[in-house]
Amino acid sequence: MSYRCVLKDLEKSEKNKFVVTITADLNDADFLTSTASYSKENFYYRVAGVLADLLINYSERYDLLKLDDGAYAEIGLPFNAVDGNKCHSLESIKVIFIDEQGKIRNVNFNLS
Repeated sequence: MSYRCVLKDLEKSEKNKFVVTITADLNDADFLTSTASYSKENFYYRVAGVLADLLINYSERYDLLKLDDGAYAEIGLPFNAVDGNKCHSLESIKVIFIDEQGKIRNVNFNLS
């Protein structure tokens, strides 16, 4: 079998958006990851504040268990789809922005 990888430019719908990847601990070192993409407007007006709150108020071990089910789902935190168990601890949040030219930029939160 032979194959080749072909690089192509991003489609317009793949540009000018934020991609958020959240990794959380389900069962003491069983990590789950969720990834979602957002328009600039949606990210700035809805998602960024929620992520900052998560980093400030829910970043210690077992803090995610304090979130009610609605907030947990709205944020898009990973969960075990087999049994519905939520993760207990936030491991990381990685955010990138893909600009109009397709350039990928890392996004950092300056929390104070």
